[in-house]
Amino acid sequence: MHLESLRKVQQQASALEAQELRKLVGMQDLLQREQQQGQQLLQHQQLYRQQVPGAGQQVSAALLQQYQHFLLKLRQAIEQQDARIQHFSSQCEKQREQWKQSHSRVQSLDFLIEREEKRLQALELKKEQRQLDEFNHRLKVRP
Repeated sequence: MHLESLRKVQQQASALEAQELRKLVGMQDLLQREQQQGQQLLQHQQLYRQQVPGAGQQVSAALLQQYQHFLLKLRQAIEQQDARIQHFSSQCEKQREQWKQSHSRVQSLDFLIEREEKRLQALELKKEQRQLDEFNHRLKVRP
């Protein structure tokens, strides 16, 4: 393949790799925010479990029922958040694989370009050597 064509393909592959990397970083940031939100929900749950309403005092059944309902809703929110974290973690892993593939392609193209440059350089050196040999031969042939 022509060297210029390889370089154009390599530039396109590099642009795609950069785009895939930006997507990966964005997904990682999103996953981190979701994980932080999950941690906050767990902290709230722990805090509210420690603050039983009217501890050591007489509490109405309605207040206790509201408290239990609140803890149930909080637990459901935590479960939903865990599902979101799993989803974003999976998406992040898929994006990482896409980036790895594009990165591997860029490395392969870099290798091909380097190999082609070396091949062309070797051809140029042979051409120069042949010209020198011809020049030396002409000098020897002249009387």
